[in-house]
Amino acid sequence: MEAHKGKIKIDYMSGLIELEGDQDFIREIYYDFSGKISECNLISTDNIIKKTLNNEFVDYDDEVEIGNLEEKQTKNIESSQMTELATKTSSVKENRPNRKKSSKSRQKQAYQLVDIDLSGNDKPESLRKFLEKNKITSEHQRVSFIIYYLTDTLGLPDITYNHLYTAYHYLDMKIPDVKVAVKNNKRRLKHIDEENGILILNRIGQNHVRFPKSDV
Repeated sequence: MEAHKGKIKIDYMSGLIELEGDQDFIREIYYDFSGKISECNLISTDNIIKKTLNNEFVDYDDEVEIGNLEEKQTKNIESSQMTELATKTSSVKENRPNRKKSSKSRQKQAYQLVDIDLSGNDKPESLRKFLEKNKITSEHQRVSFIIYYLTDTLGLPDITYNHLYTAYHYLDMKIPDVKVAVKNNKRRLKHIDEENGILILNRIGQNHVRFPKSDV
């Protein structure tokens, strides 16, 4: 029985090799070149074997052209996908709320001065002297003493953040963010309760001011 014959043409890096013979011989020659061809990613191994066994003429240049076309199509698809992703990302950024601006607007919240006399003209002592005679180590502790003075010494019914701001303004001190000072007081000392913006010195806070060595 006559063995099946086949042909193969390999133009590897512009070097032309044309072979014709039985299938076993074609396979042997082909596999010698298949490793280098695979590294260059130029042609499909399965396609060449299929054509060779069917006694078809394999034109390497045609395979390269097909491969290049497929590569271009793949790159075009990837480029389109990247463009679509960039467009979506840009749209999300444009629609995203500007959190930094809102944060800054909160920091710029203005407090108002309240018309109260803290100099102690008709009282036993001024706010400044009241604070000086007590050992105060932090701003969140200081607000406890200020609220106590405003409610106990001045007899004011409703203490707000504006009262604290006014007190710091009178003391001619660096004015902290009074809301932060109150928040730290609540978290660390638990001296202050708040109801609808009204600051109340609770039992623990009152005892701390009246009896500094006791937090009962």
